[in-house]
Amino acid sequence: MARRAGSADLPLHGGQVPKWLADRMTRLGAVMSQAIVHHYGRDELLRRLANPFWFQSFGAVMGMDWHSSGITTSVIGALKRGLTPLQKELGIHVCGGRGKHSRRTPHELVAIGDSVGFDGAALAKASRLVAKVEHWERCRQAAASARIGRSAKSGRGCEGGSQAADGHRAIPFLH
Repeated sequence: MARRAGSADLPLHGGQVPKWLADRMTRLGAVMSQAIVHHYGRDELLRRLANPFWFQSFGAVMGMDWHSSGITTSVIGALKRGLTPLQKELGIHVCGGRGKHSRRTPHELVAIGDSVGFDGAALAKASRLVAKVEHWERCRQAAASARIGRSAKSGRGCEGGSQAADGHRAIPFLH
């Protein structure tokens, strides 16, 4: 893939993904991920998921609005639902998701670590640190947006920072 740099402003969307779309995303994401793993390997799937341009495009193909603020957690949630039944076959586990599911990420990481033999507690600690960095980056971006007259809705919870310890990035990983 070509290396490109840039940024995009993503509007904050509230609400939930409709059930029909979530079901479609689950099926389509699972089939597409399986095809990539079978043809190119697990490392290639993770490499692609880590590329923000590819990930955004993947979410759009799955049915999300290309500019939706919830695309990351919605896509990961769909992959989690679709790939969990295949985790032993593919060797891929997906943790996290939207809302309350994101707060279970550390527990999921520890449980999977215990079952497949790696230090899940260390990965859970890293997940917490990443969540805190992302939280404060969102606060910084919200403050910058407010200074130039844009909506600062994405800065929710910035004043105290207590949400940073609860929110966790959705993480796909190999065993």
